[in-house]
Amino acid sequence: MRATKKFVRSKNFYKALGLPKGTPSSIDFYRFRCVRNQIFGKSVIDIGCGRADFLKLIKSDYEITGTEVNMKRVEYCNKVLGEGVVILSNLEENVGIKDNSYDTVICMEVLEHLIDPHEALTKLIKISRKRVIITIPFEEEIRWFLCVHCAKYTPSYGHLHSFNLENMKGIIPPNVQIIRIELIGNRVLNYLLGFRSIFKLPIQISSIIDKIFNTIFRRARWVMIILDKKS
Repeated sequence: MRATKKFVRSKNFYKALGLPKGTPSSIDFYRFRCVRNQIFGKSVIDIGCGRADFLKLIKSDYEITGTEVNMKRVEYCNKVLGEGVVILSNLEENVGIKDNSYDTVICMEVLEHLIDPHEALTKLIKISRKRVIITIPFEEEIRWFLCVHCAKYTPSYGHLHSFNLENMKGIIPPNVQIIRIELIGNRVLNYLLGFRSIFKLPIQISSIIDKIFNTIFRRARWVMIILDKKS
């Protein structure tokens, strides 16, 4: 884990956030399917669920809950999923969720935004009865730019940390068993025209091709970490 500069969160940062931009691509839905295949039990919470795209995908098969960091995002997601499915919660401030509440806790593309990913992951493990699944960008170059409004350096996309196969283990607490650490979403496949359709194939086929390319090139977009609480 590596943060290139010291970063201080402004007081109203989370309240000022708008809705996540863009719509999921085929490689995003491939990531969703990889995560879905690792769910344990029936109750699932998606921490930082964005526009609720993953929860829409699994809604018919699981008891779902989501969280977001301000009411604008919560209200949007509840229009999509149904009232009360998504709740207000913040890993850096007040989580507000009881320990051992959900069979599986999922947290995708969140930890790289947080000042202390180790502390955040410790909170995720407390919420879970059994399993925690996270995805984070793999070997991302962190870029900073000077904000013209506040004259302070700000990380691009709000990403504070760069993770690789070694330093990511430093955020994992000792009270869990590492079930799997897997590279997913090979960039070579995604960049080559005509190969992107591989991510739309059945997950059994696309994941085998993805693993082969990640073994050869190790140019994955994300790393997926699956953890189980020790009994």
